[in-house]
Parts: sequence; C-alpha cells; structure tokens
Amino acid sequence: MTYTIGVLRELRELVCIDREGHVNEVLGAAQQGLSQPAVSPDGRRVALVAADNDNADIWMHDLARGTRRRLVSSPRENSCPVWGR
Repeated sequence: MTYTIGVLRELRELVCIDREGHVNEVLGAAQQGLSQPAVSPDGRRVALVAADNDNADIWMHDLARGTRRRLVSSPRENSCPVWGR
C-alpha cells in the first residue's frame, strides 16, 4: 500500500468483482478515500478505511443490509483493519 497526498479526498466505491476482473456489484455509496478492505471470516461484513472530513477512520460495511457505519473515530489516522476469530 502506498500513500499519495490528497488520496483521502478522492471518492471511491467498494465493489465486488469476479475472477476475470468484472464488476458484479457496487457495495454502498461512494465515499472519500475507501481503502484497505478486509472481509470478515464469515463473509458477511467488510472492515475498511474511509475518510470523513479528511480524517481516516475504520468503518464496517454489512453486506446483507447494505449499510456502513463508523467503528473507530479519532483525531488520528486509523488504518489496517484486521478481523479476529
């Protein structure tokens, strides 16, 4: 992973792709700086980094409900979400 200045301002989408690289589904709305997706062990959620007001926080996207909510919010940059078992 590399960091590029201004990357938090870019709108990005979370997408599901097949093995050939074709987009099967767009998951939720575009959001600033989406990156570092980590699928949960049960495959029902995705933890990811997203920006709000130019600050990177950890968010969770529920695949069944199609909802996204912030899990970690702090004035510091958060990154690298990891699921435990």
